[in-house]
Amino acid sequence: MFNRAAPQARRPALARRARAAATLAVAALVAACNGEGPSSAPPTPTPSLLSRYFVESFAPYADAAQRLLTVDDRYTAQLARVGNWVIGGEPVTISGSPLEGAGVHYAHAAGLSGAGQTIAISDTGFLTTHEVFAGTSVTVSGLPLIDDHGTFVASVAAGHSSNMVGVAPGAALILGSNSSTTSLTDVVNLARRSGAVAVNNSWICFTETELRIIGELCAKYDVIPLEDMAYFTMDFRKDYSQPGRPP
Repeated sequence: MFNRAAPQARRPALARRARAAATLAVAALVAACNGEGPSSAPPTPTPSLLSRYFVESFAPYADAAQRLLTVDDRYTAQLARVGNWVIGGEPVTISGSPLEGAGVHYAHAAGLSGAGQTIAISDTGFLTTHEVFAGTSVTVSGLPLIDDHGTFVASVAAGHSSNMVGVAPGAALILGSNSSTTSLTDVVNLARRSGAVAVNNSWICFTETELRIIGELCAKYDVIPLEDMAYFTMDFRKDYSQPGRPP
């Protein structure tokens, strides 16, 4: 369900860029909110230990979580991609399932999907007609472009299809452009009015002044910022990269 007509231009399927660690971290918090998964989710045990915002113990869901990894196509498709790939012209080794590594399968097995919550994302653009957003409540702020990076980030946060699942597949999305201060402000204000529990911003690099402003605002409003480790090594103020070594 879309609250604004999506652009009709077509783009290829999701490009496999690996710059969504921050989205995974933020959406993992959302996935721990109360709510049943989407209709495409496999049957799971009735969550008897659920409270409003957390689970006391995931032990009762261990078997169901393991079944998701070994039987459900949405999870096994990720393991099928393990190996060496070339992404954006660079060699990349995928050594395991990020869903398993983050323990997301336990949240899904317990029936926690982010349903009833909203995630806002500002990025370069989105293909809102992509299959991973079918059935998802999507509100578009302004007129963002169509781009693979924002599509990828949003799908990691709340996408779901027959062979893919995000961290919080039951959550609603607010999508907007990061192209200007005005568009960024519009996304955040819409997120605030909508009661969004998380805002993910692909802002690339900051100056010292911008970082100070962000820090002051986080302190003022008691907000915890999450940074993608990939961006730490991309910090243009100082070169922290070491060729051939992970960050």
